[in-house]
Amino acid sequence: MKDSEFKDIKGLYYFIGGGFSILGLISGIVLGITLKNFLFCILDWVGTFLFVTIYFGIGVIIENQSVLFGYLNTIYENTTSNKEKEKNNSPTQLFRNIHVEKNESNEKKKEEKKASANEWRCPKCGKINQNYVGTCGCGELKP
Repeated sequence: MKDSEFKDIKGLYYFIGGGFSILGLISGIVLGITLKNFLFCILDWVGTFLFVTIYFGIGVIIENQSVLFGYLNTIYENTTSNKEKEKNNSPTQLFRNIHVEKNESNEKKKEEKKASANEWRCPKCGKINQNYVGTCGCGELKP
């Protein structure tokens, strides 16, 4: 997302939150006067406050995401070679690649692990199970 798109979305949440705060204040006063019960007025204002707080909170989160996205792009521009940029890898795609490589190395480590004396390896999927487990998660019975 571009920075302007973040600002548009953030502004929308701030606008909705501000609009509901005004409507909540007015409806609380109207409820209090028409029902002649100040409790309804207070309850309406509390509900409005919670709702508006949520919307403004979402706006702040979006604002922080745009700042973090800007930092990520700056790091990407400073650390990425022109060859990688030519491949049209975005910063998020590079992060996904790193995450996939990490998962692949973790899977290799699991495969290399030997079953100890109180464990058995499933002949079908290769998962290591405890001796008290009679059936592997894949459905294969203990040999």
